Amino acid sequence: MSVVDTNRCIGCGVCTTRCEFDAIHLRRDHPEATKMIRSEDKMKAILPYMVKRAARIKVKELRSKRS
Repeated sequence: MSVVDTNRCIGCGVCTTRCEFDAIHLRRDHPEATKMIRSEDKMKAILPYMVKRAARIKVKELRSKRS
């Protein structure tokens, strides 16, 4: 058994994929504090932000050209 230094762990989960013995499992202490999205549905969450961000960039470009 090993103890994880919580000051160094960023919770990325790479260790769970690298462990040959399937001995590492992560759990959320406060699952209500995050919005979990399945990987199959990630575009539903990313797309609105992507569109809004692209519009902001375009507006910024147009404003800088006018100046």
